[in-house]
Amino acid sequence: TRSLDWPGLLALGSGIAAALIALESIRVSGTDWGLVAGCGVAAVLLLAGAVWRLLSAAAPLVQLRVLRVHTLRITVVAGSLYRLVITAVPFLLPLQFQLEFGWTPLAAGAMVAALFAGNLTIKPATTPLMRRFGIRTVLLVNGLAS
Repeated sequence: TRSLDWPGLLALGSGIAAALIALESIRVSGTDWGLVAGCGVAAVLLLAGAVWRLLSAAAPLVQLRVLRVHTLRITVVAGSLYRLVITAVPFLLPLQFQLEFGWTPLAAGAMVAALFAGNLTIKPATTPLMRRFGIRTVLLVNGLAS
């Protein structure tokens, strides 16, 4: 058995942590730009080091070479962007409803709850629809309907 790639783990984990601290430190007012810049530079250096390590290690923590496969690379990038957007919705919609539309927190929460109730209601139908009409057709119709 191969041992854990500790240098890769430390570089990748530290780089991600530095990037998160930099992004979390940005505020509407009172941002400590020195902290943001320092953590941002540290994140870039650590993540660049992690990529170098992951590409040069005999048994890397994450196998980056698989991203040479064009279709996998597209799937990973598009899927990551999709998940980023979808997971942000429950946090951003209530803010938009309250800050931009002037809704009360209760009204904003009720609207988000209704949206997710609709999402849960349609889930049992998605697999049979995709099996019956194909994923491409369902996605095209969904895109046009949206």
